[in-house]
Amino acid sequence: MSTTTWEPRVALSAAEAQVDFVSHNEHIVQRRASLEAYALTAARRLALVAEDIDGYIPPVMIERLAKRLEQGLVQTMNFGYREARREIAELREGRTVSAAVRVPRDAGEYAEYALEGREGVRRLIRRRSREASLLVAAAVVEAGLTPGLDADERLVVLQKAATRALHNNVLELVGETLNMGRTAGALSLGVPPEFALRSEQLDKTTCDPCSRLHGEIAVVGSPEYFALLPPSGCLGGGRCRGIVVFGDGPVDFRQLDDIAA
Repeated sequence: MSTTTWEPRVALSAAEAQVDFVSHNEHIVQRRASLEAYALTAARRLALVAEDIDGYIPPVMIERLAKRLEQGLVQTMNFGYREARREIAELREGRTVSAAVRVPRDAGEYAEYALEGREGVRRLIRRRSREASLLVAAAVVEAGLTPGLDADERLVVLQKAATRALHNNVLELVGETLNMGRTAGALSLGVPPEFALRSEQLDKTTCDPCSRLHGEIAVVGSPEYFALLPPSGCLGGGRCRGIVVFGDGPVDFRQLDDIAA
């Protein structure tokens, strides 16, 4: 665990007390920065190619960017997977749990990915990395339509568009991958936890929707669960640092002060 100090935004529940929020915050911040830096050269090459051949970006260049994003996101998946399993084990210490989670058939494709464990989340990462790369390429092509630019100005505009689009997509990919890793970790247990709470403890200046979503509970693997999964609903999009936290029943989501009383 990190030795950096951290104060919860609101009182912790019993399930949240098992979460190493400092390490989660450090991971999110560091992975966003390192992933963006790792993929930046590939993103800017899209701008160079688009400027050279009048807005056309070869698919191989887009795939190269996607591969970089995919490679960088695996660490986030593994971190979320390990941490969720550790937290649940600590929460259940001295407790016998026998309830079984049954993920409904209508839970959607994200549930299918999570049920396949890390390999399933890897497939999702691959898909989402390609989608993000296509969005970066589209932003470059759109920027190239700006009228009245000479060659030097055009290249600057294209590279700024690539950098901005990459940044915004990396923010969202890291948060999404972290929570899908956590989900896969929880579902990988012999007896998965039945419930999950959306926790917004990391954002001191959280938006109004996230403030309202903090503490919302859903059955793990249900359609409502995946609709609740951060960063959904956040006005800041990928800037959201919300996570899902797991428990076996209502007592796990009561605030610690209430349990002590």
